[in-house]
Amino acid sequence: MTTDHPATTTAGHDEAAPAHVNEDTVRKTAWLARVGLSEAEVSGFTADLQKMLGYVAQLEEVDVEGVAPMVHATDAAVTLRADDVDDSLTPADVTEMAPSLQNDLFVVPRVISAD
Repeated sequence: MTTDHPATTTAGHDEAAPAHVNEDTVRKTAWLARVGLSEAEVSGFTADLQKMLGYVAQLEEVDVEGVAPMVHATDAAVTLRADDVDDSLTPADVTEMAPSLQNDLFVVPRVISAD
């Protein structure tokens, strides 16, 4: 007796079985994610996910033999600047600019009520 998941077994071919999404799958995924969905949302997400998987299935049919893998759609290069050490403010310089200090800490207006 085999214990393989049906999507991972090979039935006379090397490809895994195509993914299938139904409303039970959407409900279980929503439950696992702790997301509440209405029945209309379950139906909508099921249809949307089926369309997405159909599109992925179409992409799997594209012949990419000889096409080099790429990270970005363009040949953009990251331009880095030199990591030069520069003068910076000392703690005394910073506290001199503060409008209000108490025990060397910035005093700011309360933004959360004490209630």
